[in-house]
Amino acid sequence: MATDPTLIVAEELREAQTSLQSATAQRRHNVVRDLLLEIRLLEEALTELVPTTAKGAGALLRVVAANLAWTEPDFAADALPIAGRLEAGYRELPDLVRLRRLIAVLQRRGNAQATRTALLLTSVVAGAAKPVVVSRSQHKSQPRRETGARAV
Repeated sequence: MATDPTLIVAEELREAQTSLQSATAQRRHNVVRDLLLEIRLLEEALTELVPTTAKGAGALLRVVAANLAWTEPDFAADALPIAGRLEAGYRELPDLVRLRRLIAVLQRRGNAQATRTALLLTSVVAGAAKPVVVSRSQHKSQPRRETGARAV
């Protein structure tokens, strides 16, 4: 099974943000500038990806919630438990309904930030709602026994 690309980009973004905090504290201005550019490119890459797993959807939702923590603290507080469940591989109908309702609210607002967030949440829902293929183990079939009389 291939790794969800959303997980890879989200992890790279998390590492870049951690490095940015360190570089800012050390007043390394050139490094800060480069890291800000890298973060912007990684965030743009996330807007173009659709998660292929519930874990990827959870990682994307966690990024969205972190970015909205200042402007939409209520949403961020609601989204983090949902992200945790998705990252753990649990997809629950009430979570998907809540996210779809939030998408509708954000689309009605009409500003650029709300529209961008709604698009990201649409990707989250698309990734979380993907069906999961479960394969059953196949046992060697035993030859069928013929019963009854044979024709001559």
